[in-house]
Amino acid sequence: MARHFWGIAVPAAVGRLLEDWIRRYGPSIPAKRWYGSSQFHITLLFFGDRIDGCLEEVRFAAGETVRSIPAFRVHLDRIGVFPRAGVIWQGLHHSPPLFDLRNRLWKAAEALGATGNDRPAYRPHITLGRLSRPWRPENLQSGAGAALAGTPFEVSRVHLYRSETTPGGPVYRVVQTYPLAPPEEASPLPPGPQPVE
Repeated sequence: MARHFWGIAVPAAVGRLLEDWIRRYGPSIPAKRWYGSSQFHITLLFFGDRIDGCLEEVRFAAGETVRSIPAFRVHLDRIGVFPRAGVIWQGLHHSPPLFDLRNRLWKAAEALGATGNDRPAYRPHITLGRLSRPWRPENLQSGAGAALAGTPFEVSRVHLYRSETTPGGPVYRVVQTYPLAPPEEASPLPPGPQPVE
């Protein structure tokens, strides 16, 4: 069964950094499955199969919602887990523009009655893999959990994704892309990692 969600693609260069992290630290983590660059994304709102009857309305709503929101920058944070779901993820630093984007999309989806498979509370993350048993990030060697913290990248578009479950893991296909508005006057970047696209 196909499912849909609004999300943000992770740039290829950041995807490679995440894959490198998995190769370096993954052997010490009880994972039953790791994901790769083609699967990395930030979910904004998960519809599941609830939009089969209003897909065109959802496609239109996203475009109307995001076109006035300026592009912005996000930064990676620490590694974390969702214990009950058995998910290991890469966290993001708190980003007001990201939460504003999500809140606006939530309201647009709510008006269509399409929020039943998600929840208002939002914890943005990039899923890295699935655990085979309980595990805590504190078990990582010193510094590993924050190895990529501070890595920035630009968010300039939102996608409507179609997700299909396969024996090799989920496959995500872009149904439609919605560009954000040009970024507001950029402030100088602080010293440290430069944004990647």
